[in-house]
Amino acid sequence: MKKRYYILMSLIVIIFLSNIPPLRYTFDWLVDETHYKYATASGNFSVIDRSGNNISGVKGGFKESIDPEKLIADDTVLCRLFWKNPLAFWRYHSYLDKNDPRYKIPYKSEDEIEKRKKEIAHSLKNHVN
Repeated sequence: MKKRYYILMSLIVIIFLSNIPPLRYTFDWLVDETHYKYATASGNFSVIDRSGNNISGVKGGFKESIDPEKLIADDTVLCRLFWKNPLAFWRYHSYLDKNDPRYKIPYKSEDEIEKRKKEIAHSLKNHVN
């Protein structure tokens, strides 16, 4: 019984420590360097936020990349390509923060975006022919 208690308490301490500022930045840097990926539904714009907390820079780059002459409906919405993984305990601070702008962006899987890219390429190919 004592062993279970110590294991449980150790897990709680690790989860807590990994979510406080000095250590959570280290976890983000070591584990999540390429986790925060964003793209449009068509896949014409994609970016990786290596720091994980530069959402304003990502949105600014997205707005600058929009070309009105080549605009399609799928290029008007930025999507996040990462989901809330309950096993990633070092991200709990972000999951529980209702004001975290990263999770206010709609989610799309990379598979959905690849499928949409192929559909667009196919329709453009048929349109040209």
